[in-house]
Amino acid sequence: MRTLTPIIVLLSLWTPGLAAKETSDKTSISRSIPAEQVANWPNLINDSLVMPRWLSRGEQLIFWDAIGQDRGTWVAVNAETGKKSPLIDPKALKDQLSAITGSIVSLPAQMPFEVTADDENLLFQLRGYSYRLNLASV
Repeated sequence: MRTLTPIIVLLSLWTPGLAAKETSDKTSISRSIPAEQVANWPNLINDSLVMPRWLSRGEQLIFWDAIGQDRGTWVAVNAETGKKSPLIDPKALKDQLSAITGSIVSLPAQMPFEVTADDENLLFQLRGYSYRLNLASV
């Protein structure tokens, strides 16, 4: 079972949005996504205003499920096969956040998030606190 970890120190270097890597000559490198991986997005993601995030290995993306079968959690999609799997059960997410905060948590319809550059953690904020969800088994 995946568990959430509250992030005590505010992440001053974390900026929402797609980050480009900076090289020694101060130019940016961005990863291109093959058209065949993007072509099926409308069929895979149709219920979230939060931008999905590609994992660096390129075949998987993660999105917040706002109204679908896994409403209230993040879902990993394999772009090659179309297979979807929730990262954490929505009830487990609410229960863990409630235990951490000491009060009942209602999840918002849209939950902005980032994935760390090493693909190891998903970062999000709720009620002014930052949290980390380990993605080791995605």
